[in-house]
Amino acid sequence: MWNWLQTQLFGVDPAAEQARQASLDAQIAAQNQSAWDTGLWTEDQYNAAMNNLAKSDTPDIQGSINNAFVEGAQEGLASLGSNIQSTFNTVTGGVFKLVPWQIWVVLGVLLFIWLGGIAWSKGILDKKK
Repeated sequence: MWNWLQTQLFGVDPAAEQARQASLDAQIAAQNQSAWDTGLWTEDQYNAAMNNLAKSDTPDIQGSINNAFVEGAQEGLASLGSNIQSTFNTVTGGVFKLVPWQIWVVLGVLLFIWLGGIAWSKGILDKKK
């Protein structure tokens, strides 16, 4: 399923790409060996070419795709959280900064009274007596 999805998204089959890479690496190794056998290359040139071939090899294309997917998902989720928090802080911070703090205190007291805070506090004070 995952292989099919990757083929649809990226337009290539990772397993086929792995096989193609192995085939091309074998062809390059054969050409390097031929250049060494015919005397076109010195031993240092041949060793350098084989070292470069080994460095460029990706032994597990599917694994590297999976690792890149996981890294991208983690990075995306991390930035999503910070983007949501940044947006929320900008919106709420802008609203709260427009109104002076004294008005917020008055609104808090009025809300307390409107929600029945005086009756509630009288009930608590009566119970303490």
